[in-house]
Amino acid sequence: MNPGYLADIERAFLQHAGRGLMLSSADVELVRQWDRAGIPIEAVHAALVTCFGRPRLDRTRVRGLAFIRREVEAEASLRRSLGIGARPVEEPSAPGTPPLIDRLSERLRGVADASLPPAPDLIREAVVELNAGGPATNDDVWERWSRIRPVLLARLWSALSEAERATLSARVSTGLEGERRRADPAHFEQTWAAHRDRALAARFGLPDDIDLYTLDPGT
Repeated sequence: MNPGYLADIERAFLQHAGRGLMLSSADVELVRQWDRAGIPIEAVHAALVTCFGRPRLDRTRVRGLAFIRREVEAEASLRRSLGIGARPVEEPSAPGTPPLIDRLSERLRGVADASLPPAPDLIREAVVELNAGGPATNDDVWERWSRIRPVLLARLWSALSEAERATLSARVSTGLEGERRRADPAHFEQTWAAHRDRALAARFGLPDDIDLYTLDPGT
């Protein structure tokens, strides 16, 4: 997936929504589906304008990109019928670039020497699971990592000391103080959990949903 496509949609959606700091994992998966289907970015922008331009819209009830999904697909269908805005479904890797599964595995192996027991073993187990089944397409890697990552993060969270969990939680809460005042409790809870997971991933050097497809060869 083109990381610029994801970043553009994330930025545009959050601007229209007027709140939030990042897309959820479910939103990122939906963007991946749009990218895979070859939906042009222009169709997403048009859908955002249409959906957020509706009279008496209560933005606090918008939970994520599912809000514009039907409009995106309708706009893309219209553009296809008119023969405009087509984009390639697959974007080939640069010559000599290792497969994504190799790059991600190498990235994980590089942080498996984390100082906190039992983090190294947990991360090594994730690498083994990621490679189970042999070679994989980018979509296979995305599916595997989307399944493995939440479990790995939950185990790493449990491995932290109570003091470190409290420190990390406080840091996330402080960064989201403005969001807490604007969002309804259910939405804020989801946002807080997503930010906690990103902070935890950063603590161990793990890639998140946004940068999975931006891994440089050999990192």
